Amino acid sequence: MDIPAAKLHNNSDSDTQSRTLHRGTLLTLAAYALVVVLAVAWRLILVEGYHPVIRNHDEFFRFLNTMRIRHDMPQIAEQWGVFQFNPNYSYDGFPPVQMWVHAPVQRMVEARQAFPLPPDYILAARFTSVVASIFTGILTAWMGWYMARPLGRFPAAVAGFAASLVWTVSPIILHVGNLALIDPLLYPYIPLILIASIYAIRQNAPVGVLLGLIFAIAAIYTKYIMPYALIPPAIATAVLAYRRGTGNNPAVVFLRGLVALWPWLAVMGAVSVASLYWLIFVHDMFAMSNRETHMLYESGLMNALSPSRNWINFSAIIAQTTGLVNYAAVVVLGIWSYRYSRKNGLPVFEWWVPVMLVPFFIVAFMLISSVVVNTGTSRMRYPIAPMVGLLGVWALFIGQMLIAVPHWWGNRRGQGALRWAIVAAALLPIFTYSTYQNTTQAIAYTERFREQVVWEWTDATLPDPEGTILIDLNAQDKWVKFVWDRTVSGYTGVTPFEFAHVPDSVTEATPAAYWNDAGVAYYYISQFDIDAGGAETQQFVDELTLLKSFPPLPGALYDTHFYRMVPPQVTSDALYNGNITLAGYDLNTDTLTGGDVLALRPFWQAATVPADNYSMFVHVRRADAPTEIIAQFDGPPASDARITPTWDDPDELIVGREVQVALPVDAEPGDYEVFVGLYDFETLARLTLDDGADGFVIPITVE
Repeated sequence: MDIPAAKLHNNSDSDTQSRTLHRGTLLTLAAYALVVVLAVAWRLILVEGYHPVIRNHDEFFRFLNTMRIRHDMPQIAEQWGVFQFNPNYSYDGFPPVQMWVHAPVQRMVEARQAFPLPPDYILAARFTSVVASIFTGILTAWMGWYMARPLGRFPAAVAGFAASLVWTVSPIILHVGNLALIDPLLYPYIPLILIASIYAIRQNAPVGVLLGLIFAIAAIYTKYIMPYALIPPAIATAVLAYRRGTGNNPAVVFLRGLVALWPWLAVMGAVSVASLYWLIFVHDMFAMSNRETHMLYESGLMNALSPSRNWINFSAIIAQTTGLVNYAAVVVLGIWSYRYSRKNGLPVFEWWVPVMLVPFFIVAFMLISSVVVNTGTSRMRYPIAPMVGLLGVWALFIGQMLIAVPHWWGNRRGQGALRWAIVAAALLPIFTYSTYQNTTQAIAYTERFREQVVWEWTDATLPDPEGTILIDLNAQDKWVKFVWDRTVSGYTGVTPFEFAHVPDSVTEATPAAYWNDAGVAYYYISQFDIDAGGAETQQFVDELTLLKSFPPLPGALYDTHFYRMVPPQVTSDALYNGNITLAGYDLNTDTLTGGDVLALRPFWQAATVPADNYSMFVHVRRADAPTEIIAQFDGPPASDARITPTWDDPDELIVGREVQVALPVDAEPGDYEVFVGLYDFETLARLTLDDGADGFVIPITVE
């Protein structure tokens, strides 16, 4: 049977169009998959940021709050040594989603470890946030595509890609989305609310409004500042009601439409009332009291109406995502593109989509401004939620530009290249800058934070602490106060250090009084606080014995200093092999009787890092018969973790282990000596002093 040529031609065109559509679909899916892979990679690279150090107050407050309200919390607080709560923070009435999500996460951690530390819990919660953040990126792509769907396949695909890419790579979104906070669990609701509301209007479907309402209630259950999430479903309800009404008077039309919607309104009303009743009367949401709620009650309305506060929040989040210039340029060109496209009969987005979002943005930033002003910290988590909608509008305008600008250009040959140039101009600067920032942050995360360096040093050097660590309660360098507090700093050491916060510590007592009367052995302070304290503080620390200074490490701009309250009882300058100095020692007594225990604590310094692992011997022997050893000790000169090859700071005064040796009960009275020496653990060769002796002599008497 002969087939007409025209028929052959039509089939060929159909096949070509099908192949083009198939290729375009594959490229779109590949681009979206690349964004998801990028989102997973960046979030996993950055999720441990300075772990196990906890630098975000709200991370440990959320963790402690969940611990506190759980009924099945294991008795692990004692294992940490510290379990503190902020007395000014009410944990009652906190949004319930935290409990519903973080409590199971904590139980999973406990199932894997007998006594997990706070960083273990917080890291697990961070991974939960990562999953939520990746899911939000996928939903943001869907939102951008759905908003731009009337523009055609390519503009819609680009709009979804653009919105999702910014969410994926923006440093501030990455940072907040990787924290063990409640906010990352909130963000997925925003694109879902907007998609459902647009679907309701576009399809004239009340079920979309119901879904949007449910998602908005879930957002409020996650964070109380989210009533603005109800605005898109409310607008969609009003539009659907007006469409269903009849008459000439707009008010009458709207009221008749509400009557027509009554079954749906009844369901939504029941859901809303039940949700609100449970939140207020069962969960007792108004019992929550923190800094934000106090500010809301005291000056919330004034702050919400402040143009400057609203502008700071609005501009700060845009500046840290798309950039202010980029966003403004896209909006201006997008509006021009919309008008040009309508004039020339080209596809356009529905004008009501960005218009519907205007009250959403206004109310959102007003509510945010009622409690907080953001400039660049993790509190940017507040305006990140409405930023999801701002990304949708920005991406929608990019999609419209892809329609109008090539048509305005006129040259059909260059239209394809021009479309890609628009995409590159909008996205490449964002991607390049964000990649640089994220790479810089990833490199910084490979460094150890100051708190970790300090606590590792104390845990290794002072396994048998001589007393409490004193920290000034009024320290301006606030993180020095939390180094050994497991629930606040994330301290993972073995030694449970006791620490005391004393206001104006330098005026409360002298170093000797702290040592003798209060059981305080150490003092920790930053150079910033020494300088801020003036002559009085400087005089106080000058009386202390510096053990170790820590340079400005990540998390600190100033040196910090760890002191011993009193110097060694006896100073010495015995120099072993021209490198290791016995700088002094504590001796419980120099007069003993048979059966007494002699306690010696040496203090060491090393001019250069010792090449070998040296051991220490302590011999108690008769002064007139050096070979007659009546008691002895043999072991490391300092703690087991501070073997001599780790003595890498010539300015550090290393606290040696306390050596205790018991004299024989039948020790004869007379003159004795404590002979202290160092030797190579492998060759047994002793280190010699400048005078050729192979040990340092401390005279004692046995009565």
